[in-house]
Amino acid sequence: MFLKKTSTRIAVVYAVLFLITSLGLFAATYFLFSRSLKQRDRDIIDSKFREYTAVLEKGGPDRLHSVVLAPQFSDKARFFVRLTDRTDRGIFFHVPDDIANETDSVGLEKQLASILHWQDWSEVRPNKTPDDVILMRSGLLPSGLRLTVGKSSEENEDQLESFRQSFLTVLIPLAFLSLLIGGWVSSRFLRPVQELTSAMGHILGGNIDARAPVKGNREELDELSKLFNRMLDRIGLLMSTLKETVDNVAHDLRTPLTRLKMAAEVGLQETNSVETTREALVECVEDADSILKMLNAILEVSEAEAGTANLSFQTISAKDLFTEITEFYSMVAEDKQIAIKASLTDNFQVYGDHGKLLQALGNLLDNAIKFSPSDSEIELYAKREGAFDVLAVKDQGPGIPLSEQGKVWTRLYRGEKSRTRPGLGLGLSTVQAIARQHGGEAILDGQSVNGSTLYLKIPHAPSNIATM
Repeated sequence: MFLKKTSTRIAVVYAVLFLITSLGLFAATYFLFSRSLKQRDRDIIDSKFREYTAVLEKGGPDRLHSVVLAPQFSDKARFFVRLTDRTDRGIFFHVPDDIANETDSVGLEKQLASILHWQDWSEVRPNKTPDDVILMRSGLLPSGLRLTVGKSSEENEDQLESFRQSFLTVLIPLAFLSLLIGGWVSSRFLRPVQELTSAMGHILGGNIDARAPVKGNREELDELSKLFNRMLDRIGLLMSTLKETVDNVAHDLRTPLTRLKMAAEVGLQETNSVETTREALVECVEDADSILKMLNAILEVSEAEAGTANLSFQTISAKDLFTEITEFYSMVAEDKQIAIKASLTDNFQVYGDHGKLLQALGNLLDNAIKFSPSDSEIELYAKREGAFDVLAVKDQGPGIPLSEQGKVWTRLYRGEKSRTRPGLGLGLSTVQAIARQHGGEAILDGQSVNGSTLYLKIPHAPSNIATM
């Protein structure tokens, strides 16, 4: 149960890795230290061998014997010294004082005699001290004598044992400290995840306004918190839009459904009048068409926003688009004495789906005609802004209040000025959805005082298309 927590597992793994690293460093250091001690002994023995060789050359075996046994000789308790003649008969054999009582000197000399007559360097283990090692150097002198000088490794073993004890003494608190550090590190790095989990718990508990804290340090987990918060903001916006859409649909469907119900009731009551029944059925069909039109428009906007529609992208002449849409709405504009003027060059090309772009421009122009006064002018024009083409519809109507400019692209939204006019409140939301299908956006010129300018901004190159 204890190891089921991620922070605990990270702390344990960190401590284990730290201990493995420490053991590896200890093994490497121990090896190098042991090797250094052995090399030091070889250097000392080699130096002592040359010193004793010089003594033999000057004073012979007696002089060497007296030097080795001299009370003032400080190294006599450290070195084994053996001198033999040409026939390997021992002249003298000295064993250090601190090992003499623990070593079978006779057996040791026999052991040396069996291995040193042909080797320069040897390691010998005394019979009574199997854990001790004596490093020996043997050499044949010009006089025919063989000199052997050795040194016990007991001192080295003491130092290595001290090193091992020191490491073990430090290892236990280091292991505990590494566990604490691992716990602190895991807690620090997992804190954003814990805060994210806490935020999700609050959201599941009903607090949809809860957000994960963001520290702004640009770390990966901080970026995760930012994306999580953006996702929640998006979900919140969708939920709010859904609620508003449902409210608006319920409000806008109430009137046609009420008329439909009343017409049906009239048709049922007037059973003796065929004409009255016919009029009631015609009214029912008209109201049903109105309801279907609204539902189809909502489904069309949803399809566009979801990007599931199959679009056919191609290069299109903006002049042809303006000509088609102007001809389609010319009679409606003439009835209100509104002039439609298109301003653009003949070779201006846009890239997109012909039908969808025509629908978007139609919605923008229909909206402009609906709110423009009589004897006014609507201007259609196109321009290029960087990597985007902009198709604009400018009217001379009353404009859009600042309080409503951020809402005009919302589905089923109808401003105060449009409540008394026919419409579903889906025209501009459809334009925005089509623009996003093309990798662009629909924009409202919020600076306009007399009239409004609505822009359809889309990429002019295929590589800029975001959604197809």
